[in-house]
Order: sequence, then C-alpha cells, then structure tokens
Amino acid sequence: MSIRYVLTKIDKDGLRSMVSSVQGQYTYSTPEEAQVHLDQLLSSNTQERLVEVFGKQVTGTFKVSPVECWQGHNDPKRYYIEETV
Repeated sequence: MSIRYVLTKIDKDGLRSMVSSVQGQYTYSTPEEAQVHLDQLLSSNTQERLVEVFGKQVTGTFKVSPVECWQGHNDPKRYYIEETV
C-alpha cells in the first residue's frame, strides 16, 4: 500500500469522492503536484461548467486528498475518500 494524492469534490450524495476515475494515472506522488492539477482544472473551467458536470453541490468543495493506493500501479483502493487516511 502507498499513499498518493487525488483531486476530490463533494458529490450529489454529500460524500467526498474523486474527480477522476479510479486509476493510478490520476494520482500524484505529492500534494503539491496534485494541487497544480487542481489549479489547472479550476482555471480551465467556469463555475457554470463545473456545476453542469458535477452538480450544484460541488461549488467550493474541490481539494486535494490523500488516498490509499495499490503498490506498483497506484490505482486507488476506493473512489470515496475518508477525510483521514
């Protein structure tokens, strides 16, 4: 097991979940690296577009979160993120 970092948001059920699919290519080795990608996501999309894609509850909920990943390929062990890993 390894700890990596992913982009997350609050979903329509009120749970913190990954922005992308559960694949190692969407995990990052440091929170700083993940933050760069989060900043790019937010600066490349309008708030209206983010709401259109993810739902109105997403406003202000994007953040970088740690996630347990499988060793080697770095696929996250879960889609829903616990606030503490």
